[in-house]
Amino acid sequence: MYCVFGCPWHDMHERHGKRNPVYVRVRHWAEQGVWDAMLQTLVDLGLTDDWQHTR
Repeated sequence: MYCVFGCPWHDMHERHGKRNPVYVRVRHWAEQGVWDAMLQTLVDLGLTDDWQHTR
């Protein structure tokens, strides 16, 4: 399974605020392993196939 999350930053809805703070938050979560843990939980629960992390 190959997943791509999100959309181009310029397409982000204005209710989410300015792009840069959102980008910084999402990037921080990536550095802290939040996305990896979330995806691994989905695999462990059988809600998705195994996933491959690419950068």
